[in-house]
Order: sequence, then C-alpha cells, then structure tokens
Amino acid sequence: MASTTTDADGYYRFDGLRPGGYVVRIANTNFVRGAVGNPAGDAPLANYLSSIPVDPADEKRRQ
Repeated sequence: MASTTTDADGYYRFDGLRPGGYVVRIANTNFVRGAVGNPAGDAPLANYLSSIPVDPADEKRRQ
C-alpha cells in the first residue's frame, strides 16, 4: 500500500507503479462536505473508490 497527497493544484501522483489494476481510495478526512454525481442522489462525499488500470509506460491523470 502507498499513500500520497495532492499538490497545490489538486493533482496526485504515484511513481514506480508496476502494470496492473489499482484502487485509489480517497478518504474524507478534513474534506469540505460535498456531493458527487451518483445514482443514489446527492449523498455526502465519503470514501470515494476509483479503479484505475495502468499499462506499461502509461500515464493517468485524475483530478
């Protein structure tokens, strides 16, 4: 398991990842309450999970 924090622009980066599937978990500690679009409606932002496959020499950017 690895962890990182966002930079001043809200981007995050993990270096040295091997090809494969990864799950990025974003904890809601100290987040301002908000909502994300989801089928359940406007639920508070909490423990958002995102699966991001990484291929060799591939770069993924999420904000």
